[in-house]
Amino acid sequence: MIINICLIVMILCVLIFDLKVQRIPNYITFSGIIIGLTLYTVTSGISGLFDGILGMLAGIALLLIPFSMRGIGGGDVKLLGAIGAFKGVQFVFNTFLASAVFGGIIAVVIIIYKGKIIETLKWCFKSLYKIILLLFTNGRRNIQSGGFPAKGIAYPYGLAISLGTLLILVLEVIK
Repeated sequence: MIINICLIVMILCVLIFDLKVQRIPNYITFSGIIIGLTLYTVTSGISGLFDGILGMLAGIALLLIPFSMRGIGGGDVKLLGAIGAFKGVQFVFNTFLASAVFGGIIAVVIIIYKGKIIETLKWCFKSLYKIILLLFTNGRRNIQSGGFPAKGIAYPYGLAISLGTLLILVLEVIK
């Protein structure tokens, strides 16, 4: 129970910072990693330490590609690593999936709010058509792709990670 409480406190701190300044401070994520690994070790022994380390590495690995493509910030990567340090691989993977769903929902709401939904849907259908055309012509056609209409619309992904974490925690508790 103490692990869940500490994780929730970390998530709430991250949520406040990310929504306020669109940044997740290192002192929160690094403290989260240390506290998570310590608590996991105290409650589960040496196997808990290894589970926490694997969870941390898995959390970081899951977001390396979006980070390398500049889709998310380093704070988001370290946050998912800290969550893994608290709860292990399975929890961090479930959180990653739930966060992706919340992130998609938030993105669609923002795209609608910014008035880019029609342009984005057109872009999606054109892109799908181009992919199908490339498949049926065995890549022999040179097809130019237009820019994504919602490019540059950003939001703090820590919100999606926080919501995903809280959902998985609730599901874990009621199970």
